[in-house]
Amino acid sequence: MGLEIVNTKDGSKSVFSKVFDASYHSWYGAVTESKYVFIENGLLYRHMQGADQIKILEVGYGTGLDAILSGIYALENDLEVIYSGIDKYEFPRELMDELNYAGFFDAKYQDFIKNINNVQYDTAIKLHEKFTLIKSLCSLKDVSLRQSYDVIFFDAFSPRQVPYMWTLEVFKKMYEALNPGGVLVTFCAQGQFRRDLKEAGFEVEALPGAPGKREMTRGSKKFE
Repeated sequence: MGLEIVNTKDGSKSVFSKVFDASYHSWYGAVTESKYVFIENGLLYRHMQGADQIKILEVGYGTGLDAILSGIYALENDLEVIYSGIDKYEFPRELMDELNYAGFFDAKYQDFIKNINNVQYDTAIKLHEKFTLIKSLCSLKDVSLRQSYDVIFFDAFSPRQVPYMWTLEVFKKMYEALNPGGVLVTFCAQGQFRRDLKEAGFEVEALPGAPGKREMTRGSKKFE
């Protein structure tokens, strides 16, 4: 895939894809962006509504950083998280070692993070009593989403790089996959994307963006 390890401003590493001409995370900070967009405005937001178990779907599993952050959150907050990540492309195991996310976080999480990185595809693995991970190597259009999720991390490359991932049809599928009260969060703030979210049924919020970006988006599914 023409992948190159790059440094970001918060000291964490990311990956630049020459094929998609895009970085997997913000240059302003890979961990900073993922924590803000997906954990604070997605997982934490849903947790604060009173859930004691949260099912997460990540579209665009990539380096596994969002899964790592979610796992750490689960352990620190005594919250059961069942995490499903899908990606069309397998991320090279050797590059996970080079990213060294295990060395970026507190030493007590090193083995836990390494175990996340070692999980094989298409197998549900309970890595801790509070965290289960299922990774699937597949295209979104081909996968059948049987579970009902509480949070969707929509972390695909941008609409410019992969326009086929940002369509009304896709967001209707995302809406159907959410439990009532569930949310979809993403770094994207594009106007057409937000209009498609609304047409798919979501209530759409424009939120302040992570460092370097003006806005991000959260879509919610109403309680019935």
